[in-house]
Amino acid sequence: MKARDLVPQIVAPRVVTLEKFYEGSHLVLWGLFQKVFVADNLARIVDPVFNAGPPYHGVQVLLALYAFAFQIFCDFAGYSNIARGLGKCMGFEIMINFNLPYFATNPKEFWQRWHISLSTWLRDYLYIPLGGSRNGTLLTYRNLAITMLIGGLWHGAKWTFVAWGAYQGTLLILHRLCEPVLDAVPAPKGAVSGRVWYALKAVFFFHLVCVGWLLFRAQSMTQVFAMLSGLVSGWGYDPALNIAGMALDILFFTWLLLGVQCVQHSRNDQMAVYKWPSWARGLVYLTIVLSLMVAGASGGKEFIYFQF
Repeated sequence: MKARDLVPQIVAPRVVTLEKFYEGSHLVLWGLFQKVFVADNLARIVDPVFNAGPPYHGVQVLLALYAFAFQIFCDFAGYSNIARGLGKCMGFEIMINFNLPYFATNPKEFWQRWHISLSTWLRDYLYIPLGGSRNGTLLTYRNLAITMLIGGLWHGAKWTFVAWGAYQGTLLILHRLCEPVLDAVPAPKGAVSGRVWYALKAVFFFHLVCVGWLLFRAQSMTQVFAMLSGLVSGWGYDPALNIAGMALDILFFTWLLLGVQCVQHSRNDQMAVYKWPSWARGLVYLTIVLSLMVAGASGGKEFIYFQF
C-alpha cells in the first residue's frame, strides 16, 4: 500500500470492533482454504508435468495450465486475503489485491484485477514516468512494452520471465490496436445472450492468460517450445496417462472456489458470502473446514511469491 493510504491508519487511534473481527476471520479462513486446499493440492498436479521431459501430451499440458492458473491465483490471493483479514482484526483496512481476475475479458481489465498492488506500482513508477499515453500512439506502445518487460524481469533474471513480460505487453498493445474495432462490434441484446457473450469473451481471454502462465511456470524456453508443440500436435490417445483422473482432481479442488467466485462476481462484492444468512454461511464454513481437515495439503508448502 502507498504511505498516504496506510500511514494515516497507523497514526490514528484504531477502532477494533467485533464486526471487523468477524470479517477478518472470514477472510483468513478463505485465504487458508485458497492456499492449503486449492493451491497446494493443485501443485501436486502441476509439478509432475513441468518436471517431466518431452514429448508432452497436449491434453495433459492444457490441464496442467488450467491447474497452474488456479494454483498461482489461490497462492497469491490466499496470502493477500490472510493479510487483509489479520489487518481487519487489528483495525487496519488493507487494499484488495486480487479482484476476480479470471472474469476479465481483455488484458487491460486483467491488470486492473490481478496483483493490483504490483500493477499500480508498475503504472505509477514506470509507465507514467516514461510518458504514459501522453506522447502519441507509438510512444504509448513503447512505454507499455518497456513497463511489462521490466515487470517480467522483476520476477527473476530468466528468459521465461522476460518472455512473459513481453507477451503481456504484446497483449496490451494488440488490445489497444483492436479496441476501436472491438468497441464497434454490437453486443447481443437480451439478458441471457449478453451473459453468454460475456462468458465467451472471458473464457477466450482466460486461455490467452494460460499461454502466459506457460511462459511464467516453465523452467526454460526449450520447455516452453516443447510444451507448445505438444499443445498443437500432441493430442493422440495415450492410455498410460490418467487424463480423466487429472481433470476430476482439478474439478474437486476448484469447485467451491469457482462457485464462490461466481457469487462474488454476480454481486460485485468479495464479501458476498459473508453477507449470506447464517445457515448458508455456516454450510460454506463447514465445507471449508472439512476440506482442510480431510484433504488439506500437509507439510506447509512455501508461497510462490517468496521466490521473487
